[in-house]
Amino acid sequence: MYQPSLLPVSIPGISWTGDVAALLLVLAVLLLCALIGYVHGRERREHALRLRAERLVRFNDRLQELSGAASRARTPAAVIEACLPQFLYGAGACAGAIIVVSDDGQRGELAHAIGYDEALLSTWRQFPLADGHPLSGAIRRHDIISVDSPARLVEREHTAIGDAATVTTADQPTLVVPLLTTERPIGFLIVTFQDSAAADASRFLQAGARRTAEALVRAQGYEIAERARADAEDLRSRADQELRERQKVDEALRESETKYRALAARTSLLHELSAALSESVTLDAVAKAIVRHGKVVVGASAG
Repeated sequence: MYQPSLLPVSIPGISWTGDVAALLLVLAVLLLCALIGYVHGRERREHALRLRAERLVRFNDRLQELSGAASRARTPAAVIEACLPQFLYGAGACAGAIIVVSDDGQRGELAHAIGYDEALLSTWRQFPLADGHPLSGAIRRHDIISVDSPARLVEREHTAIGDAATVTTADQPTLVVPLLTTERPIGFLIVTFQDSAAADASRFLQAGARRTAEALVRAQGYEIAERARADAEDLRSRADQELRERQKVDEALRESETKYRALAARTSLLHELSAALSESVTLDAVAKAIVRHGKVVVGASAG
């Protein structure tokens, strides 16, 4: 019976016992390196995904804290003062400010700031939102503006202050996030980082800015309602006071009218007594007139 040979086929120029073993060893080493690289790459990707997931969870927790702080505030000023520290803590920023826009959208006014120099803040106290102002782009585009320093957000007429601030705030990336509602932009959130912004910080800031804008609108409505209620209470109090004064006047008038009528009736009786006395010619007639009319004048039943 035929049995196939298990020995390698003899090919001239090739040593099966040496070259094939070396080739198999090289292939095994390459395969092992590829496998190790794949495992390390997968571990790096899983680590990056895990860090990103943890960062997103942390941002979501801080977003909930920001929403809770905004919901507890009752006035626009309280909303701003409560939310700005939450923004800085949540995004890992070193400074921040909130600027509100006037109702006509023509001017900006600094509402609250943390961590900026006074020289830089002085340019944000009140300023026109003209086309040339760096912050006006956030209104036009309704999107985040990114600059390499907060000093870049100074209008041209304050370039000297901006240059001085650039020295102290150089290489501090800054994001400008518009506070938007369905009707109009109501302000800006300015956030400055010490080194670089986290990859997910912009999403956190945008989500927080939307909730802050909603809280500001709610607080403005609440403040208007409270002011209207206070005005209504004041009006009611003044109306009650005027009504009490009118009642006092009416009571005084009625009392005066009663006294006047009593005085008029008594005066009429005195006139009748005087007429009866003038008509009496004898002492007996005078006495009768005094008794008859006098008891009526004094209100006596007999006399």
